[in-house]
Amino acid sequence: MPTNSSPLVSVVLPFYNAEAFVSDAISSILNQSYTEFELILLNDGSTDTSLERVQAFTDSRIRLINDSANRGLVYRLNQGMVEARGKYIARMDADDISEPERLREQVTFLQANPQIGMVGTWFRIFGDDVSSSVIKTPILHDDILFFMLKGNPMGHPTIMARRELMVAYPYRQSDYPLEDYYLWTRLARRTRFANLDKVLLQYRVHAASISTGHKQEQEIRNNQIRQLVWEWFMQRPLHAVEFELLSSFYRGDLPDSRVVEHLRKLLNELYCIPNGPIEGDVWRRKLLQKFTRALRHITHYNLHWLQFCRTHLFFRLPVYEQIHFVGKCLLNKTYA
Repeated sequence: MPTNSSPLVSVVLPFYNAEAFVSDAISSILNQSYTEFELILLNDGSTDTSLERVQAFTDSRIRLINDSANRGLVYRLNQGMVEARGKYIARMDADDISEPERLREQVTFLQANPQIGMVGTWFRIFGDDVSSSVIKTPILHDDILFFMLKGNPMGHPTIMARRELMVAYPYRQSDYPLEDYYLWTRLARRTRFANLDKVLLQYRVHAASISTGHKQEQEIRNNQIRQLVWEWFMQRPLHAVEFELLSSFYRGDLPDSRVVEHLRKLLNELYCIPNGPIEGDVWRRKLLQKFTRALRHITHYNLHWLQFCRTHLFFRLPVYEQIHFVGKCLLNKTYA
């Protein structure tokens, strides 16, 4: 049995009006195969029976923080990080379920990989009016960074991180409800990430979920974060048009051929980025994959698209891809 005064892992679980699910979430942590942890439960001023349900647990590894105030998720997360005594901090939500091997798998990984500051896992979505599905987040650091150009590459309640990181770089209230995605963009400059390719958490979706609410605000914030990440990669600020062009390129749905010259210049700039977040050869290989996909998804070929022949990426395509692309453009000898 662990000594509560010196646990290796601190599990931080804030809760607010979670009476329907919090007992299951707590039980999933207490039933972990790995036992050297403390479970920090932070009540954010619940007005239902959540607190009573939490107090029904008598496990000595539980630390309940209850000041009766409603201060919000970000405040409670940062409070939990400061209160944590473990070397590693694991996140947990009051409506999710951790698989029994979750903590053991993540502790083992972090101990074996000291260069990694944070590790997440794959997770399964379940709940109200959703089809059960597995979210397979990217596994390796460079793949995680590249995915950040599109969206959040780590499931927030799946992560385990080194305590010194989480204390040094707290969540920001102004970043809510995407406080995690914003934090990853800051930590990515200072540490390395990984995701385990195992489903170690069940992620519940229901009417009161943060992921269910705030949809419009989340989409606006997502775009803001993605632009910040693109600017980090480009090493300069981006105009709105440039951001939209790069986003379209990443998705593979290229805009109207009349903007191809602008996009061509951006792609050449991307290709030649010095000392970017991703190692050079890996970065160019990933760009080439996106470029190949984008060319294959052009719906109306015309002579405008031939300007792509003047990109560095075009000359890295296999010869048969180059011939195929040029041939399709020449078959429609217009600039329409």
